Amino acid sequence: MKKVLFFSCYLLLLTSPTSELLAAPPLNLNIAPRQVTATGFADIVEELLPAVVNISTDPTRSSGPQVSSDSSFQDQFEDFKNQLDNKKKKTSAIGSGFIISKDGFIVTNNHVVEDSEEIAISLNDGSKYKAKVIGVDKKTDLALLKINPTKELKFVKFGDSTKSRIGDWIIVIGNPYGLGGSVSVGIISARSRDVTNGQSDDFIQTDAAINKGNSGGPMFNLDGEVIGISAALFSPSGGNVGIGFATPSSTISQVIKQLREFGEVSRGWLGVSVQDISDEIAQSMKMTKTKGAFVTEVALGGPADKAGILPSDIIIKFDNQEVSDMKILPKIVAKTPVGKISKITILRRNKIKVLDIKVAKLKDEEIKKPINKTLGKKQLLKPTDRILEIGLVEIGEKLKKDKNLDTTLKGLMIVDLTLKSEAAEKGIMLGDIVLSANQIPLNSISDLKKIIEESKKSTKKIFLFIRRGNLNYAVALSTN
Repeated sequence: MKKVLFFSCYLLLLTSPTSELLAAPPLNLNIAPRQVTATGFADIVEELLPAVVNISTDPTRSSGPQVSSDSSFQDQFEDFKNQLDNKKKKTSAIGSGFIISKDGFIVTNNHVVEDSEEIAISLNDGSKYKAKVIGVDKKTDLALLKINPTKELKFVKFGDSTKSRIGDWIIVIGNPYGLGGSVSVGIISARSRDVTNGQSDDFIQTDAAINKGNSGGPMFNLDGEVIGISAALFSPSGGNVGIGFATPSSTISQVIKQLREFGEVSRGWLGVSVQDISDEIAQSMKMTKTKGAFVTEVALGGPADKAGILPSDIIIKFDNQEVSDMKILPKIVAKTPVGKISKITILRRNKIKVLDIKVAKLKDEEIKKPINKTLGKKQLLKPTDRILEIGLVEIGEKLKKDKNLDTTLKGLMIVDLTLKSEAAEKGIMLGDIVLSANQIPLNSISDLKKIIEESKKSTKKIFLFIRRGNLNYAVALSTN
């Protein structure tokens, strides 16, 4: 019933006399004339369309579903829907891309062409070509393709996405639902969106229509420059709801340059795992600001290990660039040339240290870490002492052997815990190992007591660095 009402309204708009539409009072949007063009976007779109392509893994597919003008509107819609359903069955991937050179280099998303045996490219003028993959980068979901055209092609250039602002007009061109080249217009709704909870995400959000099939299509500014590539949409239904995301050109241009030159992407790697600095951790370490990347893990034999970086160090600068939070560090390092010797500034025990570090190449394979087994809920060890409602024992040679722990491990094991204590509320568990307090390594329970007494005189907080299994984490507790 709702669909019929929608179609009726649509037909009413089409059949309304032009004079009635023109007679309607104009809306007072209170927008300066220079911000809105009377002619729309037709001129710029006409220039851009030849550089945008449709991508399919089925080289025999037609350009899109056709609608007959001899049938009723309802019949046309049903025929249109059936053709779309048939298209989905015949093609394993439909997406978009854009040409970046006159000799046929094309950029798209990796997921559009991943695992494809054949890739077909359809240009705006109807010509078709087979494409080969030059290189892909799964981390950024980008792919570079190449066709061998019979003529020079129109192409587009990358713009600087860092200069784009929230509220700027943008134009999105793509291949939604396999219809063929389609244009939508909107604004930049937000910047620096983290939509996959990853450390290197920096998506542009837009309200322009992005639907299935738009993936790999370009996002243009009004200068006709590519400032993004359609990558994802947020939708409970699977269709456009005004929340789409694009990978920024600041990321794309660097990746594509490497793919074009080398066929792969080399990223810098330090060999550290990091977390953000909480207010409590900053207070316990007498830091005035919660800035920096707290080092939780250092890969054995990696660049950080060779440079002398230790777990619980706080990285505050890399190559003279401030590290305001943990997500900034991998972005800076990823852009650093492999083999470059850089300066890294750390905070350790309230003292600034500057170290030299040689950036290595990030490898795809997972770095294996030694696994340290911990106690389960049931344990037979009795605590030697209780501090801050935590029962502790020192890790000696016998305990290492009994629990099959790393022979180089030093610290205090938690063997008892008051359930309603601050430590329990903050996630500390039986079997956790306290490696250091206020960045000072712990060899005995007396070491911990001394550090607590010092903390009581100043911050009233103590910063514990804890290992659980094969992972490290930090927590701050009150010393009261």
